[in-house]
Amino acid sequence: MTKRPNKHAHLRFLRKIGISSVLVLGVIFLLGSTITLAALTLDQTSITSDTNLFALPTGAGNLGININTTPSSTLHVSGTALFKNGANSTTAFQIQQASGTTVLVIDTTNRQVALGPAAAAANGALTIGTNTAVASGGLYFGTDSNLYRGGAALLQTDSAVLVKPTTNSTTAFQIQDAAGTSQLFIADTTNVRIGIGAISPSSTLHVSGTAIFKAGTASTTAFQVQSSSTSPALSVDTITNRVGISTSAPSNTLHVVGTTKTNSLIVGASGGTYLQVVAASSTLSFGSTAANSSTDLTMTVTGAAVGDVVSLGVAPASVPSTGTYFAWISAAGTGTVRFANNSTTAVTPAAGVFTVTATRF
Repeated sequence: MTKRPNKHAHLRFLRKIGISSVLVLGVIFLLGSTITLAALTLDQTSITSDTNLFALPTGAGNLGININTTPSSTLHVSGTALFKNGANSTTAFQIQQASGTTVLVIDTTNRQVALGPAAAAANGALTIGTNTAVASGGLYFGTDSNLYRGGAALLQTDSAVLVKPTTNSTTAFQIQDAAGTSQLFIADTTNVRIGIGAISPSSTLHVSGTAIFKAGTASTTAFQVQSSSTSPALSVDTITNRVGISTSAPSNTLHVVGTTKTNSLIVGASGGTYLQVVAASSTLSFGSTAANSSTDLTMTVTGAAVGDVVSLGVAPASVPSTGTYFAWISAAGTGTVRFANNSTTAVTPAAGVFTVTATRF
């Protein structure tokens, strides 16, 4: 004789899984070893179905919802699902290992999710893992890219990182301060420019502020600036502490290949100055100078000091047929140029550019 399924056992199972306020409309069908509920209304939810809402195979311990076949898992749902607590909880929904170790927890009180730890971090909407190792605390994208906590306040990856916008933009990638008012870093993919401290970079690399370049290891080519044809414009050798201009192999502390022009030059060592040269130019107009008299005009010569050796450059058009010019440093940073008229009549030199060079040994 075939043994009839125990209807009461299945009803006790429904109560066990929380369906205690079920109003059954219709009949319970016994189909082989499976009990199916053909028409079911859940109290206060007005959910009705004319298909098999529940399938409870005897002996298998599986529950099927909205399926017409034998459920293949402990809980087999065909369709959408909504999990809603009667009251919010920090452990509203959990997935655990057989040992009871939490794998996933959803906190509906604080609206947080944790993967790995039993609870989300205080400030984290999503917490992943508890350790710094990739295997136990990492987030994998596909099978070859990962992101994980490498240490305190450190986000790390073991693979390359590519940031690629769907369309080019002058603000494709940005890093700002906490207030959002200072631009620390910006990548402009429209013009192919990088800005550091600059809101709108105007060059391929635009740095607004100070900069320090420090090589990981000393090198004869630690820092270089080259032309488009790779010719050296500037080369810094951190092994011998030398700088080369227009040479990639400087043989002295400063090695310049080509001509130089400067308005100020200081040559010295930590013990003092060996040679200092400063220069300045200004347009001077002496006007009319009476016979056997002189006219003095001043100009700024930054860095010059009283007693420096002075040389004077005069524009050719300002050289009169009679009279002479000479100059000296009359006060710190100030040069005085004098036109002396030794003739018997007044002389008016033409205005022109005068250059005062002060040298200190």
